[in-house]
Amino acid sequence: MRLETNENRVTIYGEIKSIEDYDSLKRQFDALITSHKVVTILIHDSTTITSSVLGYLIKLIFLKEIKLHLEVRDARLFRMLEELELLTVLNVTKVG
Repeated sequence: MRLETNENRVTIYGEIKSIEDYDSLKRQFDALITSHKVVTILIHDSTTITSSVLGYLIKLIFLKEIKLHLEVRDARLFRMLEELELLTVLNVTKVG
């Protein structure tokens, strides 16, 4: 997994699957939310997302009051988030 950050936008390339991925994402977002309360995340390639990352994103929304917008390119990931009833919570849109 590789991350690119531009202002308040984070693009995630590759699969999100390991604890190291979670740690990288958490460090990146912890730094980002010190100066931004609105964050857009584009998940470029991944077909899945770990429960730890989902939990962290939900924590950002409800405990840290971050306005999150999640953009996903993969239809399977979008369907998974839909089945988990997280489209509204995570403000998910299908792109590309």
